Amino acid sequence: MEAPLPPLLEEAPDFCPMHRFEETIQHVREEYEKPSVREFARLASIQEAECYEMTPDGLRTKYRGLKNSSCFLRNAIMTSWA
Repeated sequence: MEAPLPPLLEEAPDFCPMHRFEETIQHVREEYEKPSVREFARLASIQEAECYEMTPDGLRTKYRGLKNSSCFLRNAIMTSWA
């Protein structure tokens, strides 16, 4: 089961930050092109994904409350030492 994709920019409402802050979005895209930023974002997405699961009802957290926070912290520490 695949996670749902975000809506296309053309379908986003007028108050969407991507419409309101086009220069900022362009700057962020340029930052993501830097290898160190791209790797950081890749590792962050991996560790965050460890705390979620796709179910027939949709995406949900594997853990609730403090347990979810400790899962994130544990993965952050493990990733930083890798």
